[in-house]
Amino acid sequence: MLLRLVGWSLLVLAVAVSPLRADSRAFVAAISDQAIATLATSDDTARRDAALRLLASALDLEALAGSTAGPVWEAGSPTEQDEFIDLLTGILANAMARDPDIYRVIRFAVTDLRPGADGVEIVASEASRPGYQPLAIDWHVRPDGDGFRVEDIVFAGLSARVLLRTAAATMAAENGGGLAGLNLALRRLVADPPALPAP
Repeated sequence: MLLRLVGWSLLVLAVAVSPLRADSRAFVAAISDQAIATLATSDDTARRDAALRLLASALDLEALAGSTAGPVWEAGSPTEQDEFIDLLTGILANAMARDPDIYRVIRFAVTDLRPGADGVEIVASEASRPGYQPLAIDWHVRPDGDGFRVEDIVFAGLSARVLLRTAAATMAAENGGGLAGLNLALRRLVADPPALPAP
């Protein structure tokens, strides 16, 4: 169940990118269309390269790595931290790029905007595809220079960042603890990726 939810979080994170500053609703609508078009290509290499670009421009990857790793992050060496960033980014990109078919049928619609805490704006939206109930998604975005950064995505009441952190804590505990153990688990995940989550 956790893997399925994390899979959904990765899918949603695929559309979290903005080079432009507009109001946050227009930002979410525009970047959704951009990312869906980019990740629908049948070229595997081009799709993964696009996913890597989207992640690099959407997120503070070091901050995401620290949030995901949790308390073991600060105890890790700089080499271990760099490896974790690379592994996490690669796993996210691979997950985003694995199934182009879903990007060909999924649709996003912005439905509302409300203020969040500490300057965050929460953009409500729905993701839909034929044969399934719409999925409610809240984008937690923060103004960042001339654009926005997505800090978290909450779907069906579940935080993508919390799901990633929970999965990382489990993997670290099962592999001796510490960032070294978490990196070991991620290397194994890269070598033997799980099956795609069920729809």
